[in-house]
Amino acid sequence: MKEKVFAVKFECGNCGAEWEEQFCRGDKVERLSLERVYIRDHRCTGRPDCSYCRYIECPVCGREDDILIRERYPLRKEI
Repeated sequence: MKEKVFAVKFECGNCGAEWEEQFCRGDKVERLSLERVYIRDHRCTGRPDCSYCRYIECPVCGREDDILIRERYPLRKEI
């Protein structure tokens, strides 16, 4: 398993929940529409049904269509 190198803080525009997820080098956090956020995993197979890639879903209400990216930051400073 690769080391986690950055984190992203999310907020649900529907219920107000806030949470953080950590990601590996090569992962991409992409806004595919105004309100949907897609994670393209570094292990992506390039197929439409890739099991590694996914939309961000609120852990409280389960919505995918009202997710906000609040902050992105490195987990450690490079020397």
